[in-house]
Amino acid sequence: MRRSGWRRSAGYAWLRILRLRTTAAIGLSAAFCVLAWTDGEVVWHEPLRYGLALALLAAAAAVANDAADARRDASVRVWRPIPAAAIQVPVARGAALLLAAGGLGLSGSLGWQLLLIGAALIATAGVYSYAWRGALGGAAAFALAALLLPLGAALVGGGEGGTLWWVAPVGAAAGLAFFIVYKLPDFERDDADGSRNILHWAGIDAAVPTAWASVALALALALSSINVDGFNAVWVYAPLAWLLLTTLGTTVALLRQVTEQRLWWQRALLCPGLLALMVGWLGAMSPG
Repeated sequence: MRRSGWRRSAGYAWLRILRLRTTAAIGLSAAFCVLAWTDGEVVWHEPLRYGLALALLAAAAAVANDAADARRDASVRVWRPIPAAAIQVPVARGAALLLAAGGLGLSGSLGWQLLLIGAALIATAGVYSYAWRGALGGAAAFALAALLLPLGAALVGGGEGGTLWWVAPVGAAAGLAFFIVYKLPDFERDDADGSRNILHWAGIDAAVPTAWASVALALALALSSINVDGFNAVWVYAPLAWLLLTTLGTTVALLRQVTEQRLWWQRALLCPGLLALMVGWLGAMSPG
């Protein structure tokens, strides 16, 4: 099949609506969080099940979000599968329910606490798609999801101890940074379709440095928590170096000129780094 034919196929439409790269990254980071917290001393299928559960829940959230945004996307995101008539809204909603059920089932197989976390993630995704898309709520939803991911990983690995309370500020800060960096390339489209969020309060000139500040906040909280409790910071050296170098590089590029392409590059470089930061941070805070 030629490339143009593949891009018009139903399979390609489903790959796009599932946000395959994002969901895979979330699933991998969830599995590696379990391995980091336990120092690898865990039954092999537990990180696999947790990672797959989070990937399914992330995919469900992505599909449900596109179904909820079908009317908005018809005017400003016509290339998405639903506005392009490649996938129908009822089919997308059914797929989201099936994915959510699969993710919830896998979460529940790891224990009742993980079942609650899976349910909380589903509720967060639903509220984001149907009520919190704009204003402050969007950032709050991402922050909540980001603190639940490492908390669940620690619980899979038998998490206990006073250090787990750090999950709230560190996870929320990482989630806030992820939200800002992830949403920046969509700044103009979100403004056009009425999905205005915290980035629109001060305009694009302030939104771009806010992204850098949010990454710096996540790094500062992660390092502070490790130092306060006397844990091993070696775990975060690699993601720290990556985030510092990529933030510096994108800062230089965006100070010269803010373009959508450069904001996309910033997203592609910083969002995986933030996920890696959570893995390294859990490894550093591990009681093992």
